[in-house]
Amino acid sequence: MKFSQTQPELRKERIDHINLHWNQLHDLEKETGQTTLHYLFLANAGGAAATLAFIGSIGKNSIGIEVKIALGLFVLGVILSGISRAKQFHHMSGLFKHWKSLAS
Repeated sequence: MKFSQTQPELRKERIDHINLHWNQLHDLEKETGQTTLHYLFLANAGGAAATLAFIGSIGKNSIGIEVKIALGLFVLGVILSGISRAKQFHHMSGLFKHWKSLAS
């Protein structure tokens, strides 16, 4: 049976079920993405702090290039995770503005 041929009550029930399921999946995806970005930020910030503590205990003149590269990569990870969060916010803001313009 085609969707257009179903009874209005059944059609509304199916649409409500689809909307509920979509909302659940959307919330799950959004939460997972935010949790992942939060984890990446904390892991890189912790790595940078540990590397700086190591440099402080050894002395900046006694460290090798590998430690400097590691610190640079941790700092780059912090910066990139921040940029990713900013892009996410900008995208959501654009979607909201577009929705407001359509709803007005």
